[in-house]
Amino acid sequence: MSIAGIKSRTTLKNAREKIAGFEQAEIDALDCAADMIELLVHARATLGHRVPVVDQNGNAVVDPKSGETETTFIPPSDKFLMARLKALKPQRYGTERHEVQARGTGVLLIPEVESKEVFEQLLTKLKTEAQEEEAAFRSGDW
Repeated sequence: MSIAGIKSRTTLKNAREKIAGFEQAEIDALDCAADMIELLVHARATLGHRVPVVDQNGNAVVDPKSGETETTFIPPSDKFLMARLKALKPQRYGTERHEVQARGTGVLLIPEVESKEVFEQLLTKLKTEAQEEEAAFRSGDW
């Protein structure tokens, strides 16, 4: 993954004006990032996900024997899916639709081809973990 550090609006404006194809590359990178987030949101809504267990101070709880951070399973969410449907098909599932358009400073991520492959591997891992969690839940080994 290539990273272009953009620290000011002036730098961003200059890059758009002076570098051929920069603005389209910026749009493509933002679209790609949004697509990856969309897949992750869908996976969380349909498969669930794991989150770290934290103590009262917000510190991750670590298993003293294994040294690994303890996690808990967050099950799939119908509310999350309904919100997604409302956004995608407001005429059918509701009129609430929020669009956010923003341009500013920050770090521009320009993913390369292998980024999608890495993300697909992550998604496969999430699906496997969710299936294992569901099986454990259904068998009473929760």
